[in-house]
Amino acid sequence: MGTHGTISIVGYSSDNDIVASCMKAAFNELLRIENLLSHYNQNSEVSILNREGRIRNPSKDLLYVLDRANYFYNLSGGLFDVTILPLLELLSSNSPQEFLNEKIKEMQELVDFNSIEYNEYAVFFRKKGMKITLGG
Repeated sequence: MGTHGTISIVGYSSDNDIVASCMKAAFNELLRIENLLSHYNQNSEVSILNREGRIRNPSKDLLYVLDRANYFYNLSGGLFDVTILPLLELLSSNSPQEFLNEKIKEMQELVDFNSIEYNEYAVFFRKKGMKITLGG
């Protein structure tokens, strides 16, 4: 999901098979989550949602993360907002400054967690062009 991490498993040296099995399970779970939630993976639920503006029958994992994102959005008074991806993409582009100045306000209009509708049947954006990133 665009970051690095470390996994440490503590055990006795005689438990090598168990430690190896735990390490494999941990990496498999990370891969499963990345395949669901990474906007870098074109086949993930998040990429499909970002591309199409909606996804039907979202996984429980996506719904859980959206619930947590909503919690932190409210807790921070809107400062933590997973819908910031369009603005991040614009600011990381190599566009000339005058173009950026013109487009920033337009992209800021898309940063609004309250414009996401989600339930067990679907997730969709109320504003065309919205995108999420769960890297936060």
